[in-house]
Parts: sequence; C-alpha cells; structure tokens
Amino acid sequence: MIMSVFVAGIGFTGAVAADGHITADRSIDSVELAPGESTTVDITVERNESGGIQIVDDFDDSLDVEIIDGLGSLDNVANGEVTFNSPTGADADLTVTYEVTVPEDAAAGTEYTFDGFVQTDSQYDISGDSTITVVESGDTPTATPEPTPTPEPPADDTPEETSNGAIVFSGQDVVFDTAGDAGSDQYVLRSGSPDDSNTAERTLSVQENGLIVIDTGGLDTGSYYITNDGADSADLSFDVIDQDFSASFGADEVGNIGAAGDTTINFGSDNRGSDFDVVVTSDDLDDDEVADIFGVEDTDVDGDGAAAGDGVVVENVGDGTEYGVSLADVDAGNYTFDFAVADTDASASADIEVSDTSEGAASFEHSGSLNVPQGNVAEITVDLTGAASSGTLVIGDEQQDGYQANVSFTDGDDDGQVTVLFNTYLAGNADADDSAIVSAAGEDDSATLTGESELSAIAAQGDYTLAVSTSGSAADVIDSPQELSTLFIGDRSTDGMTMWTAPGNAALDANDDGAVTADDVSTLVDDGVVTEDSTITMGDYAIHEISATGLEGVIDADGGFADAIESGSLTLTVEQTNQIQNQDPKTLNVTNSLNAIDVINGDGTYYVLVDLENADFERNGDDVDLADGDEFDATFTVADDRLLGSTSADDHQSVSTTFTVESMSTMFDSEPVQVAAADGQTVTGQTNLAPGTELTVRVRSQDTQPGFYDTQTVTVGADGTFTATFDFSEQSTGDKFTASVRATGSTIAQADGEVVEQVGTATATPEPTETATATPEPTETATPEPTATDAPETDEPTETPEDDTTTTTTPGFGVAVALVALLAAALLAGRRE
Repeated sequence: MIMSVFVAGIGFTGAVAADGHITADRSIDSVELAPGESTTVDITVERNESGGIQIVDDFDDSLDVEIIDGLGSLDNVANGEVTFNSPTGADADLTVTYEVTVPEDAAAGTEYTFDGFVQTDSQYDISGDSTITVVESGDTPTATPEPTPTPEPPADDTPEETSNGAIVFSGQDVVFDTAGDAGSDQYVLRSGSPDDSNTAERTLSVQENGLIVIDTGGLDTGSYYITNDGADSADLSFDVIDQDFSASFGADEVGNIGAAGDTTINFGSDNRGSDFDVVVTSDDLDDDEVADIFGVEDTDVDGDGAAAGDGVVVENVGDGTEYGVSLADVDAGNYTFDFAVADTDASASADIEVSDTSEGAASFEHSGSLNVPQGNVAEITVDLTGAASSGTLVIGDEQQDGYQANVSFTDGDDDGQVTVLFNTYLAGNADADDSAIVSAAGEDDSATLTGESELSAIAAQGDYTLAVSTSGSAADVIDSPQELSTLFIGDRSTDGMTMWTAPGNAALDANDDGAVTADDVSTLVDDGVVTEDSTITMGDYAIHEISATGLEGVIDADGGFADAIESGSLTLTVEQTNQIQNQDPKTLNVTNSLNAIDVINGDGTYYVLVDLENADFERNGDDVDLADGDEFDATFTVADDRLLGSTSADDHQSVSTTFTVESMSTMFDSEPVQVAAADGQTVTGQTNLAPGTELTVRVRSQDTQPGFYDTQTVTVGADGTFTATFDFSEQSTGDKFTASVRATGSTIAQADGEVVEQVGTATATPEPTETATATPEPTETATPEPTATDAPETDEPTETPEDDTTTTTTPGFGVAVALVALLAAALLAGRRE
C-alpha cells in the first residue's frame, strides 16, 4: 500500500493587532461530563485592532464537535481540530463557540485536554480552561428545580370577550362587555364600516352581567361593528367568514371483522388553525353504534337530557387530523356519516362501504421448497388474509420425517405477515429454551413453540413437511392444512478465509442506518474504502472475511459470534509464523481482545474486524507489542460437536490465511517541500495507511511575517498517495514553512518547506575530487532504507524472504528511493572493479 498528498493555504490581509496586545481565553461551560453529555466551549479574543485572524483549537478526535457560532464559511472541524478563519477582517474583540460531546463509551476518569492558538501577524496561545473530565452518570451537578407554579383559579362560565378586529367563523358567538362604556344605552349592530357605507342590522340587548352576545349564525359573511354612539363610531369591529371544513374516510371500502374494519377519518380546515370539536351523526346507525365506531361515549350533546338522537362528539380535531375508526361488527352495506363543527355552521359528510369479511386464511410467502443449510436459522414467512391474525405452523411430520415442531403465531402489528425463525441447530434439543428454538422476527409479532420431538443430534439433512392454517390446533392443521410446503435442510460448509483492510477511522455504517451490515461492507468495497490486502498497517483494521454456512444456529444459541468464540463452538487463532529461534510466537488473546474486535454477519459470510493497535497480543502469557514485519497465520475453526455430528477433533473444519504487520509510514514526495508563490500549489505524499484514510495536511510559517497557517483534509487514494492544495499567492519567494501530516489526532510526518521561484529546481551537488591515493575496499554493509517516521523497536528481525517470494514494492517508499538504492549498489560494484 502506497499513497500521495496535496495542500492549499490562506493569507491574512487588512489591519492586524500589534504584538503583545492580544489575549485569548478558553471557557468551558462544564468541565465535568458524564458519557454522552455535551457542553459548550467559548474562545474569547481581545485585541486593539480589527483584521484577519485564525483560531485553532486541538482536542482528542473521539470527541464529537459542532460549531455553534463562528467567523464564517471557512470555519471547519476535522480530525481532532476546530478552526475558525477570517482572512480579510474580523472585529477586534470577538468570541467563537463550539459544542463538545463526550463519547457514550467514555470511561469515568478519562480526561480530554484542549490546546490551541490564535494566528494573526504572530501566534498567541489560548489560555483558560483546558480539560474536561468524565464522571459517572448521575455525578454531574443537577439544576435547581423550578418552583412549583401557583395553580390558576378555576375558570367561570363567563364567555371570553371578542377582541376588536377579530375574525369570527359563521355560527360562533361575538361577546362585547359594555362595562365602563360611555354613551347611549342603545347598542346597534351595523354591517359595513363606520368610515364608509354601513347599514343598521338590528338593535342589541345587554344581559344582566353587562355582556352583549351575538350569534353570528344568522349573519351574512362580511364586516360588522357594534356602536352606541352613532353610525360613524365603533365600540367593537369584527368580520364574519365561513369555516372551510372537510371530512373523508381513508378507505372507500372496509371489512367487518377485526383489523379488516379499521380505517381513518381525515379532517381538513384550511382557514382555522386551532383545534375544534365535531358532532358526528348517521341516519343509518344509532348513536351508540356511532360511538363504538369512533371510540367515544354516547353523551347528551344537545342538552335535552337524553343521549339518543343527537349524535356523538369527537374532540380536538383540526386540519390534517387522521382519526382512527373501526367498522368491525357493522353489518355489510353503504353508510353515510354527517360531521358538524360544534361551534360554527361548517359541516361535511362522508360515505363508506362495509363488506362482509371472510374468516381469512394462512399461506406461505415462498413458493416451492424453502432451502436452508444445516445449522442455519430458517425464516418461514406466513401471509394472512381476511380477518386472520393468528394461526398454527407445523414443521415436519413425526411419522414421515422423524421430527415435528408445533408453532402458534400471532400477527401483532396487523401487517398481514408473521416470520417464524426456526433454529435447525437447536431443533429437538431438550436442554434448549423453547424461545431459542422458535421466535418471531418482528417485535410486535409472536411465535411460540408449543411442542416438538426430541432429537439426540442435530436435525438431519433432508425434506421436512411444512403445514399452516389459521386454526389453533396442530392436529387440525395436519388433517386440514390451508397450505403445504417443504423445508429442505441441506449441506453446510466451511469454505475459506480472505484478508481485507480498511482505515482505522473509517465510517463503516455506509448507509447511515445506525447498524453496520454486510451490505455496508459491499458498499465500502465498491467505494474503495475496504480493500483486499494481506499487508496490514498498524492503525488500520485487519479484516478477516470468513466464508462458512450453517453457523447461524450455533451463533444464536451462544448469544453471538464473540460468545461462540468464547464458548469454543468456534475458534479464531492468530499466531506469529516468523519468530526468531528459541522464542515462542506472538499470539492474539481473542478473549481479552473482544473490545478491539467487531463482527459483521452476512449470508454465509462473516467479517471479523480486528483493531491491531488495541488487540491483546501475548507471548507465554505476557503482553507483547507488534513489530514491523511480524507475519501471522489466522485460522478459523468450526469445533462444535452437535453441528459437526462428531466428538472427534479430527472432524473439526478449519480455514486459514496469512498477513503481515507493517509499521505506519508516511512521507512527502519531496523534502524540503517546495511550492511557488501562487494559488493552487500542491503538497503531495505517500503512505501505507489503507486507501480511504482521512489525513490532515498542515502548513505553518517559520519566522515569516506576516505568518500563515492552513490545513486541508485529504483522502488516501487507492495507490497510497495523497494530495492537498493550498493558496500561497500572498507569500514571497524564500518564505519558510513546516508541512505536516496528521492522522487520528497525531502527527505522522513532518518536513520543512520553502516558497521557491520554480518548483522542482534541484540544488547542484559538487562532484568528488579524484586522488591517486588508493582507496581501501569498503566493508560490505546493508544500506538502511530512509523512513518518514521512526518504526517501533523490536527484538525480532524480519525473516529474509525465499527466492520464490513474489517481488512487491517496499511499503512506505516510492520509486525514487528504490532507484537510489540501485545506483548505490552500482557505484559500489564499480569501485570494487
């Protein structure tokens, strides 16, 4: 694996603050957080002038950070760093804010530190709060509870007064309080406007409580006002409009048994924002029948002392309300329902047809035979029609197949389907829980094993009868099934093992559905993020692809893949093959490394992802570090006696593959890094980190005024290269800078850089002067290969490959380094001659 890099920067313009007149302070709102909790971080900068500025704050990249209040579109969060940029100008005093969230799995006592600086014409450190400590859940300070509010006094029966200029729906009451109103005792309702044409409609009476109440049901739509001071004066103005209102059934036709009778009433009112009550009646049904359909009580709606004949009230509906109803147990026929808004004149009606529903039937979703490898979990999906919502499934026939399981099932979510999960590995095992042998796939559905034959071994390969019916009796299903089918239990196999790799910081949930599946892996392979490779770089995932069928049952029985490994039903060993003499090999302690291992289940394929840096490797029980060049053999073994039908270890089935561990190596294509004083300048490099790895490339000025700093996030390509593009147009020839590459919050490569007139100009190297003095023959020694970063020390030299080993490019080094090595060898040979 070899990779390349590219870089682009920003320059600061405008007035800048003089040295010594800038302070930067970090304030963390809460420095103690429980796992999953969040807090805000404020960085306040004070200076004596406005101008270009950049604020950079570094932190652990496991923290989730979101910018709340920044400087503009150039602000960025990437790889454990938040950057706020304003190249052309910002206020002298300013504050930026970002939010930090602690990981859900953070351990109590973990400390996260923050380290940052402000860049203008010079660089200034950020002081203030610098640490967040993780505490146990419940240990964080709790807010002082709000005082219990004083309850409101009970409302009286006085109607609410209408506000001046209100819009009133036809049929609603208008209420005016005459208390304190001067003028005549004679109040008049007029249509029109006191400032325009108007007409007296009628005189108004004042109640003993001083209120005037007007029923607008008899008024035309339009503008009105109340006055006691003449036509050109208004005490209360209002407009009367009709309420838009509609009601319709969600289905034109429903059944009359169980869920078949369920539907909705869809209410609409385009011009009324608040909820309202609706009175429902039907000439085809009694009020108590309507009440049952709508799930409400039959009450006295019209106040005549009797509940019958005045409909039922459906409360608090509005525009867009879908109100659930059920016409189960209603006789077949056509029905009309009338809907009247309780406080206006608006009304609507809706029709629906109720048809007789059959008792329903059960059938299989699959056609032909349902095939499953021996040991797998069979998914048997039953379709239900009509009013059917439950039934019985019989798997096998005791007389013909030597095994029989009776299963009762219920469609709890009324979607017309139930998927029964049948574990062929546990079938007939008297020691297994019934719920482990048979269960339902859906959370709302249920499937229960009501009886089965006992088997001394795993269910044999062959055909098993499937019978289903809505009957609750297994005997009835066997005698009169509504449908018959076959379950075929076939061969299982342990086929192979392949090595893949992926970036250690890769987002494995490719479709963002909250779960990592085999489909995600396929997508990542297509995207070039997961690549087939037997050389694994420290920091990347080592992915073991295991192809084997018939393992679902034992994995489910043990509680998961990792649990099956721990129980010994399956084994995974990783053992060094190139240890030096007199030393035992390094081995992976799988049990102690479960926190560094993830398993993705597929259909006959399992992906075991191992984080090599956090996995527990041992030698003779002592922890040991991995070293560059370590070679390993990974072996997966199926060792379960019931699954294999044998207690002999000779019958265990194993597959294996090999891989080599490589130290992380990242380097720039040229050292020093050269760029021109122009936009679009590239900084390139190569790395042995997995394709798809995100890197942060940085350039920072050295003793250059004005100073500059910029970062770019790049992705390692399929060939191991990376490229970042920067803008150096504001810089001058001769300006010095430092270029660095960061991954997972750490610097992995660094080099000096210079702005030159022409990129690629090489400095001439003087030829050595020949002398007549004889030169002694040099002792032959290996020329060390240059590396971009120091590899960890190891007490185990890498074994020399045999002559028939396939030649590959040395990881971490480019063609140029190989050519230098060849030239050195040629010169040495020439001198010997």
